[in-house]
Amino acid sequence: MDQRLARIIANAAVCSAREFGDVAPLLKDLDSDALAEQLKDAIGACVYETYETVLQPIFAQFPELKAEFDENLRQFGRTC
Repeated sequence: MDQRLARIIANAAVCSAREFGDVAPLLKDLDSDALAEQLKDAIGACVYETYETVLQPIFAQFPELKAEFDENLRQFGRTC
């Protein structure tokens, strides 16, 4: 895989995780709802798995992408 494709995949992973993260707070007021609890756990697992199984291998192979993502996060508060 070349760096361009890795960047595209990493961006998609970050954006997907961000979308899930953005909806998670909507569930916080539904603490007594069993489905909400299940979904909170599932969303957390999806975000974790995305970072662990998609981003970490990409960043291990392309450390310059990790530096780029970190700098974008520092400077702009987001990467996608």
